[in-house]
Amino acid sequence: MTERLEYAIQGGDYDGGGRASRDLKERLKRMGIEPVALRRAMVAAYEAEMNVVIHAQRGRLCAVVSPGQLEVEVEDEGPGIPDVARAMQVGFSTAPARARELGFGAGMGLPNIRKNADWFELESWPGRGTRLRFRVTFGEGTAAEAARPGVRVAPGLCSTCRRCLAACPTQALRLHGAEPTLLAHLCIACTACAAACPRGVFQAEAGPEAEVEIPPGADVVLPAVWLAGFAPRRSPAAALAALGALGAGRVILLDGYLRAHRAAAAGWRPSVPGPALSLACPAAVELVRLRFPSLLPLLAPFLTPLEAAARDLGEGPALLVASCPAEQARVVGAGLAAGVRLVHPEALRRRLWAALEAAPDGRATEAGATARDAAELPAPGWLRVTGLGHLRACFEALEDGQLDDLEGLEGWACDQGCAGSAWMGVEPHLARHRLRRCPPASAVEGRAYPRVAPLRPRAGVRLDPHLPTAVQRLREVDRTLGRLAGIDCGLCGAPSCATFAEDVVLGRAQRADCPYPDREEVEEP
Repeated sequence: MTERLEYAIQGGDYDGGGRASRDLKERLKRMGIEPVALRRAMVAAYEAEMNVVIHAQRGRLCAVVSPGQLEVEVEDEGPGIPDVARAMQVGFSTAPARARELGFGAGMGLPNIRKNADWFELESWPGRGTRLRFRVTFGEGTAAEAARPGVRVAPGLCSTCRRCLAACPTQALRLHGAEPTLLAHLCIACTACAAACPRGVFQAEAGPEAEVEIPPGADVVLPAVWLAGFAPRRSPAAALAALGALGAGRVILLDGYLRAHRAAAAGWRPSVPGPALSLACPAAVELVRLRFPSLLPLLAPFLTPLEAAARDLGEGPALLVASCPAEQARVVGAGLAAGVRLVHPEALRRRLWAALEAAPDGRATEAGATARDAAELPAPGWLRVTGLGHLRACFEALEDGQLDDLEGLEGWACDQGCAGSAWMGVEPHLARHRLRRCPPASAVEGRAYPRVAPLRPRAGVRLDPHLPTAVQRLREVDRTLGRLAGIDCGLCGAPSCATFAEDVVLGRAQRADCPYPDREEVEEP
């Protein structure tokens, strides 16, 4: 089994720089290449591609995948390297001013390639060009974990509007029939589909209860942003008071556990090169396991805030309010004590509104409120990224070795963190504004707990556990895709022509589901 891939590289094309290595990376992921070797290969491939963009007129990147290894050759037409030994020194660079203005040309390219490769060779001919070759070996990799279900499709509600297909960040949804099908192995249990759907088709596995009763003296653990859903008619302080009137004992906001998680992540350093990842967001954790498993060694090994709070509750009685299906799935997977119940935020919100509407005052005082900021960073040198689109882009850059100047990165799947979850029901920027006058709910500061077992990659986009079979299926997908119209209209029920081609090859769809003829069947005018 050998797969050969070839890409053209245009010198000076800084906007398109990295396109070849990104496509190569996606293909290697679908083949199931072992994650640590994948990241080393991608750092080397990206640096080699950018060397052509920066220094040469044009070039090509050729990659050959065979059992146990990836071989890459990059050859260019350019000025060549007069002194190869000097060019291999860290910090030496002949990059033009344009490249330096864009942040390239720091003199780390060739040393990074050599450091990440198992074998490296560089030949250059002044006035003619340069040829660089490297090899990265890989093993079978870690066994993939199955995904925990977090979202379900409610039957009979879908209007086939297809908004969910475009909204899903991991292309986990299909609409090949009258109702959506959720591909559990691709779902990260975020709220993107629920936010896009006007009919409530997508619900949590633990759906909203019709009634929520608060046992006398029960602890209630909830995200602070949930309190913002009562403003402006009621203040966060009034909502807290109403919880007490309904019988709650301590009301514990997750902010304390988030601060503990941030502090623990800031004091932890990964054993491999790269910035630490602080992911208190379970959907962000699942995104790494699904699409970026090579980054798992950078992930700070601490429980999410809701998991840590659940561990501190003992036998209960207690209620846990999750921000999204990913949080619910993570806590359920970790196990809950007998007296601890998981409550949907909307169900508790309805229960609380009934009590608030019965209160004599339309607005409660906010005297004694203190400022809060949910957007604080773990430490100087850290970057906070919110929103799945931005997070994916940063993870791509991190996987290519472009963010090694950071101390760490904190990531959230939703815009503005949990404030952007569809379950919170509030515009996220307004939620943060309202929470600046939220009083502390309790004296509980929270703790950070290390994970007992390390997180493992998910099967994700891998086409087959067996590498030769995955390569064969990838070839079939390419052939099928080459015959499709390529307009990504979604009429077939898949989010793109590429995903539809994969569905056809894997037996999830029929070619006839696409309303357009094959390209070779279209008659020339």
